Amino acid sequence: MTIAYFGNVVLCMPFNGTNGSTVFTDYSHTPKYYTLSSSPSVSTGQYKYYGSSLYLESSERVIFVKHSDFELGSGDFSIEFWHKNTNTSAGIFQDILKFRDTSASNNCFIIYRYGNSIQAEFSTSGTSVEYYVAKTRTADTNWYHFCIERYGSNLAIAVDGVFATATNVGTANFYKTTSNLELGSPSYALGYFQDLKFTKKSVYNLTNFTPPTQILKTISGTVKDDTNSNAIRTIAAVPRSSGSRAFWTASAADGTYSLSVPDVEHSVICMDNDSGTLYNDLIARVLPG
Repeated sequence: MTIAYFGNVVLCMPFNGTNGSTVFTDYSHTPKYYTLSSSPSVSTGQYKYYGSSLYLESSERVIFVKHSDFELGSGDFSIEFWHKNTNTSAGIFQDILKFRDTSASNNCFIIYRYGNSIQAEFSTSGTSVEYYVAKTRTADTNWYHFCIERYGSNLAIAVDGVFATATNVGTANFYKTTSNLELGSPSYALGYFQDLKFTKKSVYNLTNFTPPTQILKTISGTVKDDTNSNAIRTIAAVPRSSGSRAFWTASAADGTYSLSVPDVEHSVICMDNDSGTLYNDLIARVLPG
């Protein structure tokens, strides 16, 4: 399943890498800046894809610097991610993703776990909670896919592709907060996260769906020069749906290359050098696999 509406994706975080890494790549067309609270890191202990995922212990958070792309306003959106909880204790609130200071201050929304349910609160005033949605799920330590989506006047949460009954929000204009967007809880261990994706469009239109596969795929190949010999070249892959960002690598001495990119169609450019008699950049239209 390729990424739908990639040009509308404002956050695209696979959370993969080497064990212990604190570098997380945003593959959206406008990468977002972040800071870390405590020491969140990549773990190879548990994962849904890639052989690694983000692990958040108590008080560990990834804090995305405030950006206008995160503002919800009155438009459609989808926020989705895979999560494996390591704390199934009843009666505790585990903040997952919040865009507010508190429920009574600078409040746009918060997504959290309470008991055996995933819940979300939204504000139009910034000082109270006007809208609330929830969906039950089994309180265990398995991987689950969560999606919070607005489609027109309706708002709902899906667990593993099954939406709860929607809440009517009419033409609600959600509060324009000045807070940062925070992934993680200040009080409780959350566990593992994979493939956080924030799309400023309704991806599923509140229709039940099959949870998506990994958002990061690989483009690979072999570069040949004008004489059909293997060549070292600079490789650029540009998502065709946005064209505002390129992903770069270089082919090895044997001409082979491999590049991790979002799962959308790309234009791949093999940049020729100017030492030969011909100067031809090779361009291919490629879907990662």
